[in-house]
Amino acid sequence: MMNTNHVNGLTVVSIGTGERLGSVSEILLDPAADHVAAFAIDAGGGRLLSGSAPQTRWISANDIHAIGPDAVTIENDSVLRDSPDAGEMTPISVLVGEKVVTEGGTFVGQIASAEIDEQTMSVTGLEVSPGFFKSNKVVSRDDVITVGDEIVVVTDAVCGTPSTQATRDLGTDDEPADETTIYGAPRGDDNEQ
Repeated sequence: MMNTNHVNGLTVVSIGTGERLGSVSEILLDPAADHVAAFAIDAGGGRLLSGSAPQTRWISANDIHAIGPDAVTIENDSVLRDSPDAGEMTPISVLVGEKVVTEGGTFVGQIASAEIDEQTMSVTGLEVSPGFFKSNKVVSRDDVITVGDEIVVVTDAVCGTPSTQATRDLGTDDEPADETTIYGAPRGDDNEQ
């Protein structure tokens, strides 16, 4: 698995010529936001070397040979396009910063990036930042219910919120629920005075 923050900025190399073709500047997802559809590549030497802004070209995800730790490889520059293939696509940069809430209405955080399988180009999860001084967490793609224009809705399980049925299952008529599970405090004779 690879994080999209790592892929952005990677050098794109032609296997056929050994030429540096540019660097990844954007990752586009399919309309369902569950697969990478294309990559935007900023080509050229940049402003300092060529005197002009880099030219953006596009590569279909199907034309990627490999995504490695240091470079993206393609067979040759014939796979570069002047525009992405037809169809609505969602840039990862548009998703970054979107709020994530559970179906029960609990705020989880904001999208920081996506995790992708570099072999299948599928999105395996979304990295969510809950805020300052808290660790980011990866929400599995299986827990994502809806990817909207402003909000991503995920299952309640993401926050560990038990369903009503799970709460009922904490104890039965014959066997009471363990107070350690419910209250988070240990039980035992050593606490009694």
